[in-house]
Amino acid sequence: MDHMIAFQRAESAYKLVNVLVETFPKIQRFGLGLRLESNSIELIELIATGETLPNPLKGKFVSEAAAKADVCGVLTRLCAERKLIGGTNYFTLAGLFQETAMLCTGWGKSLR
Repeated sequence: MDHMIAFQRAESAYKLVNVLVETFPKIQRFGLGLRLESNSIELIELIATGETLPNPLKGKFVSEAAAKADVCGVLTRLCAERKLIGGTNYFTLAGLFQETAMLCTGWGKSLR
């Protein structure tokens, strides 16, 4: 069940990232914005891959997804520090990535 919620949170985060990156100045959009967007997509891919694999193989992808969600959280904080993301959007996005990381960590523990 955690994997379905984690996927939904990651998808919601990506949708918000996609909208926010469009508002970044050009240099930041193709630097930090592109990095945040690509990591958000990779997060979704890792969760989806983990969902479809048999149990012995899931652990690696779930661990990578938790780590990727943490990286996305750090990139989000960097965007906020550079004033690219406003307060409300920052807290929403950071919360989504944090919740995704926690769900993936719990999912990974349940596999052991």
